[in-house]
Amino acid sequence: MAIKGRYTSSTFLFLCIYAPHKRGRREAFYRQLEQLELPDVDQVIVGGDFNCTLHARLDRSWFRQAASHESPALDTLLAKWGLVDAVSPPEDIDHIDLAAYHNQTHTYQYTVRPGVEATARLDRWYTSAGMVQWVKAVEVQRMGTRADHLAVRMHLSNPSDPIRVRKSARVYPPPEIAVAAVKEDTIARLEQFLEGLQGDDSTARDLATDWDALKVDIRKATLAITKQRRKAARATYKQRLRQLLRQEQRLRAAAASQPPTVGSITDNFAVLSFTDGDGGTPLARVRDAINTCIKHRTVAKQHRLFREGGHRKGKTTRHFFKRVCSKYSDNEVHHLNAADGKPARGVHAKADTLADAWMPIFQQAASDAEARHKVLQWLGDHGKYQDVLRDLSVPFTEAKHEGRESMRARQAGQ
Repeated sequence: MAIKGRYTSSTFLFLCIYAPHKRGRREAFYRQLEQLELPDVDQVIVGGDFNCTLHARLDRSWFRQAASHESPALDTLLAKWGLVDAVSPPEDIDHIDLAAYHNQTHTYQYTVRPGVEATARLDRWYTSAGMVQWVKAVEVQRMGTRADHLAVRMHLSNPSDPIRVRKSARVYPPPEIAVAAVKEDTIARLEQFLEGLQGDDSTARDLATDWDALKVDIRKATLAITKQRRKAARATYKQRLRQLLRQEQRLRAAAASQPPTVGSITDNFAVLSFTDGDGGTPLARVRDAINTCIKHRTVAKQHRLFREGGHRKGKTTRHFFKRVCSKYSDNEVHHLNAADGKPARGVHAKADTLADAWMPIFQQAASDAEARHKVLQWLGDHGKYQDVLRDLSVPFTEAKHEGRESMRARQAGQ
């Protein structure tokens, strides 16, 4: 059985083989496979029950040097197709625990004689040489059904696209911004569930099922309420600032003698204020409201950063690295071409690609005096800006510093 597929820009061919048990028929089967013309693909993956072993000590717990477990035809087939074993053999066989290795890799158990059991690695995976980096693990899986063979699972992962583990959202306790809403919704659901129990003749099994379903609904509702409240809190300052900027734009248009519209008249009523101390024109009040909104948004952002930066038991480093790490969020530069003569790097090695491009610039030969003199002539004659820059050489006195601080205090009071 064979299946052809595509992943990203590569084509794959998956083959499943079940070889005969008898040595003669098995060798003839592998020689017939050598005559097959495989489709033109990038990678080939072969798995199945090969009913033979290629390494006496590693693939069999009961082995003999002159046994019939060998298969020269399979060796020839693997060499022709360019396949390698997905399980990398140990480097030093004499210094490993063979019993533990057999228990982790062998898939077939049989009886040698009464009272003597043996195992063999008959079920295997083979991949193209270019797929070696894709193989993350090969494990024997013991299924619940009764069978004479165990399953073998091979885990593949694209080396240029690492696995991202997403942690489940924390449901309880909810954040402070959603505590009241979550409590109200949970109490309402519990009261509704209690009303449904009045006069209900359900069995204990049905009640347990309903209770589990209620807990699932409460979890979904809690996450939805938390998400909605956080979104509303984030958008509050943004929406308010957008409205104020739109009001300022319409007030400026009205000041420029443009005909009033329904929106401009509405904004004029919106900026009317009867609060003591909020005098001035509507445009001045809008500007003051814009500054206040920006200050409040800055303070809220700073409080959020301090809150996320605080340590608690079980807290991860996600918020810290979210601000400083660019491994998975450097999407401002979507693609970088390798510099001339430099190797093409992966999508997560953009810093190295930039370093390759800037290396000839930073490590170029030093300039000579003639070249520097030529460039300095672009600034004009010597002493051309002396009058303009004279104030920079005057010492900065303490009186000037006090005057600057008093000016800042007046601006803050205004």
